[in-house]
Amino acid sequence: MTYVAICRYCSLEIPYESKYINLLTHLREEHSEKLTEEQKTDDNINWKWDYYTPITDKIAKCNICGKIVNSKFVVNLRKHLDAQ
Repeated sequence: MTYVAICRYCSLEIPYESKYINLLTHLREEHSEKLTEEQKTDDNINWKWDYYTPITDKIAKCNICGKIVNSKFVVNLRKHLDAQ
């Protein structure tokens, strides 16, 4: 399944599948000034955290619906977003 993300900096639609390399490549090439030095080299930038507020190191609150989600594994955050 192909998804489309919209860049928050330039509104470009970026297609991606299960891996987020297209998103990461876009950020690094077009908006590197927005990334920290660590993010520029990190292969695991998890955009999903843009939609959550951490409560503890194992739970987070969804900024869309307010539900508390187990965030020990980032895949749980994605599954919750997919269900929205």
